[in-house]
Amino acid sequence: MMHPEERHASSVDVVRGFPGLRVLVIGDAMLDTWLEGDAIRLCKEAPVPVVREASTTRCAGGAANTAANLAALGAEVSLVSLIGQDSAGQHLRQALREAGIDDAGLVEDSAVSSLHKLRVIANGQYVVRFDEGDTEQATESTRAVLVRRITDMYARCDAVVVSDYCHGAVGDAVIGALTGLREQGNKVIVVDSKEIVRFSDLQATMVTPNLQEARRAADPRGLLAAQASLTA
Repeated sequence: MMHPEERHASSVDVVRGFPGLRVLVIGDAMLDTWLEGDAIRLCKEAPVPVVREASTTRCAGGAANTAANLAALGAEVSLVSLIGQDSAGQHLRQALREAGIDDAGLVEDSAVSSLHKLRVIANGQYVVRFDEGDTEQATESTRAVLVRRITDMYARCDAVVVSDYCHGAVGDAVIGALTGLREQGNKVIVVDSKEIVRFSDLQATMVTPNLQEARRAADPRGLLAAQASLTA
């Protein structure tokens, strides 16, 4: 059995190995925005707080947050994702640049709107979150650009991380391209997806499903759930 100090040393060694590592992140990039302020009174129109805005914070979210975390560990990160031609997309580009990540891999498409999560915080209390954006309607030409960028960047990376929230950036064409590239050159590929079964042909090095995602992958047709409901 490994001594606790040995396990700790091994983990430290892994972290120390990130500087200089070239990582390609593919997935659903999002903009995370926090509006924070003070609740000054209750609204007369409904029993909700009236919040006077004090600050706005914008950060890279989703796959972009994965990229930012890898960059913070010292890796050289490339990100490929979809955004719309909108203000949320421009704010996301700025957030990536501030995190030291090249935004050249973001593919703009006027047919989609950038994924954006807006959170309102009043007196330190989480009040509400607004979700907007849709990238599933990207054009075929845009998806072809995604595949070309992935193919080009794959040749220059040491590892690939797929961060798939099932919003449309990682479509069948992208998965097919990655599967073909995987066969040409054996690289570390980590997949984090809400629908991990979609990547069964990729033969990833590692997958990171939560319990619910793992159950869906083990029983994609929902047969176990159906049997349980019949016997309940």
